[in-house]
Formats: sequence, structure tokens, C-alpha cells
Amino acid sequence: MDNKKECRDKNSSKTKEEIYHSVVQTTIPLILEKLLAKGLIDINRIDDHKYLNKIIRQSIEAPELAVEKGNQEYIVEGIELTVTFHQDFIEIAEYAIENGKLCVAVILLATTIEHILNIYLRIILSNRGLPSEEITRTIRRSNFHSKIEEFISISDKSSFPENVQEQVKQLIRIRNAIVHYKAVPLEIGNNGENKGSEGYIEEEIEKLNFDKLLKLPNQLENIFQTILHKMNPKYELIEKMCDVFFRSSQ
Repeated sequence: MDNKKECRDKNSSKTKEEIYHSVVQTTIPLILEKLLAKGLIDINRIDDHKYLNKIIRQSIEAPELAVEKGNQEYIVEGIELTVTFHQDFIEIAEYAIENGKLCVAVILLATTIEHILNIYLRIILSNRGLPSEEITRTIRRSNFHSKIEEFISISDKSSFPENVQEQVKQLIRIRNAIVHYKAVPLEIGNNGENKGSEGYIEEEIEKLNFDKLLKLPNQLENIFQTILHKMNPKYELIEKMCDVFFRSSQ
């Protein structure tokens, strides 16, 4: 389940009500995941909104009140939220593209992709039982290529299409050429013109389809969600409970 919460800066236009609903929509799936792991959800009643509402309310009661009511087993502790802010990068990348700052757009979009990779890699490693500190060390020492290979290894071609993989690799290749600029000079020799580092970057950027790249982050999130669902059926179950809970709460 997505244990991530969007982080907006202090100038965000979101209202308090929107922020509240965002927090609720992020937290409820995590509560249900914890209750499911503790065996406290009756699978035969997951279509019952009143039942789901009751056990969720029990899980967030003050501990002393829960003890008084005999509901202390439902108290959920240790919920972890991964705060995200990569949506800002996408918005600024779009602005950069409109204004011809394509190198800037490449860096921002590649950073967005790495954020998404790290978020879902953490979820996968957490599901394998690795402690948070070890997951952080693994993410820190893994390069882009090894992270992509991890997702390729646990998916099939239909879940993670090769054309999407190639889009990611192409973007990262150009991002690395920009960020780790080799400063190869422009040379004109007997065998023709060597365009140097800048010329190489310009040529590679011309090959990019920025309309597709702007859609790539959302596309990857959907792909990784599908992979998670195939790896662990509980996600589909939690998603179904969330649909019942939120639809009935409207």
C-alpha cells in the first residue's frame, strides 16, 4: 500500500479541508493494512461500510479510552508515512519545457523518476521484512540502473513494458551526461567534427519526446502499483476496503 503523503510548500493553495482529506486518504489504507496484518478484520464483512468505519474509529481512539472499552487490541501504532514532493518537479519541468530550458526539464524529470523508484523500492523491501535502516542503506548505495533492474526482475513484460524501461534509461543517460558533465571540448579534426559534451547532450535531447516524458512519472506509479498487487494480494484487498469506505463516506 502507498505509505506516502504529498508535501507542499507553505505557499500551497490547498485549503485546510483539502489537506485534511489528503491526510485521511493517506492514513486510512495504512490503518487497514495494520489491522489486516493483526488479523482483526473479518474478510467476510469488507463490503460493510459501517463495520469498516467502526474498526477504523476503534484504531484511532485514545489508548486510555480503548482500554476502558476493551478495544486496545485495535489500537494501531507505528504508522510510517513517506512524504513526497515530486509533483512540484513535474510542474516546474513543464514550465522549463515551455520556455526552452530542456536540460533543466531533463534533470527535474529524472529526479522525479528516482523519487518514485525509491518510494516503491522501500515498500518492496519493507514487505520482505527488512528494517527501515537497512532499506535506507540499500537505497543509498544503489545506483539508478540497479534500482530499475530490481523492478524488472520482479515483473513480467506486460507489467513493465520494455518501451517504458527504455524511456527511463534514456532519460537517466542524458541526465547523467548533464549532471556529471565531462567537459569534452569541441574539436574539428581531419575525420570530421567532434561535437564534444555539449553537442552530445544536445543531440540526445533532440531524440526525447517530452510529451511522453511528462506522463512517465504517473505511468511508472501505475506500473509499480500493479507489480505490488501481483506480489501481494493484500493490496488489492485493502484497495477494495478503501473504495467501500470512501465511497460510502461521500
